[in-house]
Amino acid sequence: MLGIKLNTVNDHSRRINVADKTIIGITVSLVDDGKIDQALLTEGFQPNGLSRLTDFQRKTLDLISKREMWGATDKEVAVELGITESTLWGRLQQDIYPKLGVRNKFQAVMYKLYMSDNARKDHKNEFNSRVAQAKRNRQLIHNAISFPESRAQKSQRFVEIARQMWGIENIPIPPEELLEVLEKSRLIGFNYEPVYLPPIAFFPTSVFPGLGIAPQTSDLYKHRHATKPLDVLLKKDPVVEVQYWELIREGKISPDAATLDGEWVLIEGIERPKYDNGKQRYSKYRLAEDIGKWRRTGKIQIPEWNNGVPSESRFGISMDEIESVVIPRVASRLGVDVGQVRLPRAIEFNVIGNMIHPEWGAVDTWEWFSDKCDDGCQLIGGYRDFEHMGVFFGVVSKYAGLGELEVNEAYSRDDNIGFRTIINFPQQKAA
Repeated sequence: MLGIKLNTVNDHSRRINVADKTIIGITVSLVDDGKIDQALLTEGFQPNGLSRLTDFQRKTLDLISKREMWGATDKEVAVELGITESTLWGRLQQDIYPKLGVRNKFQAVMYKLYMSDNARKDHKNEFNSRVAQAKRNRQLIHNAISFPESRAQKSQRFVEIARQMWGIENIPIPPEELLEVLEKSRLIGFNYEPVYLPPIAFFPTSVFPGLGIAPQTSDLYKHRHATKPLDVLLKKDPVVEVQYWELIREGKISPDAATLDGEWVLIEGIERPKYDNGKQRYSKYRLAEDIGKWRRTGKIQIPEWNNGVPSESRFGISMDEIESVVIPRVASRLGVDVGQVRLPRAIEFNVIGNMIHPEWGAVDTWEWFSDKCDDGCQLIGGYRDFEHMGVFFGVVSKYAGLGELEVNEAYSRDDNIGFRTIINFPQQKAA
């Protein structure tokens, strides 16, 4: 027997027979017992019935489901659909019921509730498996970095990991310089990781890799895999939100902002901290001593309003100071051209987070990105609002920060914006 949990005003619940129509007009939710009542769904029950419906038929079923639970009449449903009551009845009997394998409207409503509940479970399982795979990818990279072997062997190991991650064979060999810089960076305390970013151009309708969390679109927090948009009450004021794809289309940021270049990079894999009134710090990172010295000597300013930021912290530093002070120092320490060192672009942070570092999207701090707006501002991202979370694959995701973006003035020294560096290398021949 398929159980229904009846939520009453007094918050009591009991298991009842779903064939009892007295529940109509009451909010119900399916109990996870994994069984289908044959008294409810006939032997002709079609597991894939929802996918066989046209868009209009889906809308009809949605309206019937919503209205039936509150005792609406067929006439009211027909008026909202813009058809006659007899046309509605005919479409239900001739088109919708046969595709679902049900006999009447009540069974159709229960079918939709049951299948929607199971779809959410499937989506959640799928999403969780993608999170687990991203964590495995991260561990594979860490193991390959620490495994004692020759550069040639290590290079081939990185290629194999990239092939597994992306599911493509044509992966270029990491340049010798990347391996040299990686070794040197580890010796002096940096936490760089090698990542291959294939040549891919992303669009608002693209299926994003890994967890599938896309940069924010004009439908706030809505993802093409979501079973439904996040409730409007959870959406922020669109006036202050960045519409990433609109910025690209209108030329406010680079037209190639959502395009990966098909190259190997080294990116700092440091863990992001949660906000702690400006006192938060990245764990296991280099540059702390340098940053402390730059603050003491005035190369990095300390505004009076955020003087509680620890002197060696990566927070409270403007983008202007990062580009003029931090990046040249990183390039010098690692022996690379200053033009190779920068901050990741939003698309790079997003893709690497989706594929390797989902935890980057699980905190309530921001990071600077290298994407520049035409008005001198800069993109920032990575912030996960613990009250306003995104829906991905039908799951309210704790990693939603991977898709969150805003614009900030490059001179700003907010105590909740940090940064990480990335180093790019010329493309080599395929392995």
